[in-house]
Amino acid sequence: MTVDLGDVVLKCHFFSHDEIEFDFDPGEVNNQLTLVRLFDFVRALATLLQKQVVITPENLQMRPIFRAFPNNNSIQHICH
Repeated sequence: MTVDLGDVVLKCHFFSHDEIEFDFDPGEVNNQLTLVRLFDFVRALATLLQKQVVITPENLQMRPIFRAFPNNNSIQHICH
């Protein structure tokens, strides 16, 4: 499954019954509008699923960069 956000395309993978993964090319997020669309999608997904949603570097699931919580309209940047 793919989700087209305009300038960035998210590719969905269902690896297990309790985890959904979307991947995208970070190079496609090259302006403010595209970043806003990506964050809007992440916030909406968190609210819809009532689960935390994280953005991580590829293959680094335990090192989130951004996090969205259900029913919270903000994106948390995580400093490492």
